[in-house]
Amino acid sequence: MGEPFFPLSNPLILLLVVAALGLIPLLVGMSHHIVTRRARSETKVIVSGVAFGAMIFFIIDLFEGASSLGVDFGTRSLSLQMALLATFALGLLAPSFIESVSKANNDRSYESLVYLFALGIGFHSFAEGVVIGYNISAEYGFTLIQRTFQSLSFVLHKGAEGLAMSIPLMFFSARTSKVSLYAILIGGLPLVAGTALSLVGLSGSAASYSFAAGAGGVAYILYRIVRITPAYPIGRGFPLGMLLGVTYLYFAGIIHSVEV
Repeated sequence: MGEPFFPLSNPLILLLVVAALGLIPLLVGMSHHIVTRRARSETKVIVSGVAFGAMIFFIIDLFEGASSLGVDFGTRSLSLQMALLATFALGLLAPSFIESVSKANNDRSYESLVYLFALGIGFHSFAEGVVIGYNISAEYGFTLIQRTFQSLSFVLHKGAEGLAMSIPLMFFSARTSKVSLYAILIGGLPLVAGTALSLVGLSGSAASYSFAAGAGGVAYILYRIVRITPAYPIGRGFPLGMLLGVTYLYFAGIIHSVEV
């Protein structure tokens, strides 16, 4: 198998690698709007469908991640179930509340949506960071070469998150560079924070609560994608986009199980 590319036992190197693997794909995923914001409505509907399909796949995965805390134990874990439901409600209602109190309209309303979408993704990213830090702590010799396909899978699904975050930018007429930068930081830095905190002893159960909040955030994103998509999802392009989005994430999930 050859020599490893480099070990991730150094915390600083680890956090730099995590930041690169998390932030760069978000940037790539968001960059499509540079072209699609000038495209026809039909094209925008298809792209919205792709993001919607990807988020459908995500929300199923997030519910599974949250349930690992113990929700499957029935009434024996009633307090934990209530906590998970509360964090799900937080992820769903916090963006909704922020949007409801905003007085912005036109471009400012779409700009706010980008940030709220990024917030929903940020909940998920924090949970991923906790899992990454926990796994690295348990496997001291972890290297990128040893987990090439897992790293590629991670990059692919972060790209899909970037795509979802940028959907409102397709309807944004002002300059988008600053909005994109802030959104990437909101959606991506929690990944680094979760990794760092798990390395210094944060309980792994924090990931389950963050997964639950992420599920709520993705539910909000799904609702808002439908609301801002031209003609809503009752067109030919939207179902096609959904199929492409689900297939893309399904492929990313399949290669995650491949061992080098």
